[in-house]
Amino acid sequence: MTRWITICLLVLCAPLAAQPSANDEARRHFERGKQLTSAKDFAHAYDEFAAGYDLTQLPPFLFNMAECERVLHDAPRARELYQRYLAASPQGDLANAARSRLAELGPPPAAPPVVEMPPPVVIPSPKVVAEQLPPPPSPPPFMVEHHTSTPLLRRTSFWIAAGATLVAGSVAIYVVTRHGDTCKPPSCVAIP
Repeated sequence: MTRWITICLLVLCAPLAAQPSANDEARRHFERGKQLTSAKDFAHAYDEFAAGYDLTQLPPFLFNMAECERVLHDAPRARELYQRYLAASPQGDLANAARSRLAELGPPPAAPPVVEMPPPVVIPSPKVVAEQLPPPPSPPPFMVEHHTSTPLLRRTSFWIAAGATLVAGSVAIYVVTRHGDTCKPPSCVAIP
């Protein structure tokens, strides 16, 4: 009976023993990251180190990730990863190197100054402006305008003025030309 129990336990535990542990998987990510770093493929090396860190949360992965970001010229991200490494392992083997790298990167850039913008100018609509204006004063009685407009040729006053001008012009022409009828020789010279 104990033999059957032992065989059953071996059969049940064998798949568990065959699966790689998180440390083995992390070690493979670390080795691939080192190979990619040697090949100067820092972007993919970062991915391998990040995968290893996700599995084990070991601080050396943070340092390696920071090194990749520094070489890739992402100083803010590298600074953050060095600081995370130092927070996780302040006395670790790479702590002095992390502090040195942070000193090389310098302090984080100062935030740009906050410029306060004046409040926006709100231009009211013409309707709002019209509602806010006082009503126009009424004109004095002697300045009331006549709003019915009649065309010039339909106005009686135009035709009276035109007729008077025509009569006056005719009389003037008659008087000027009549001078020859009243003239008698010797004071006038007859035109042949």
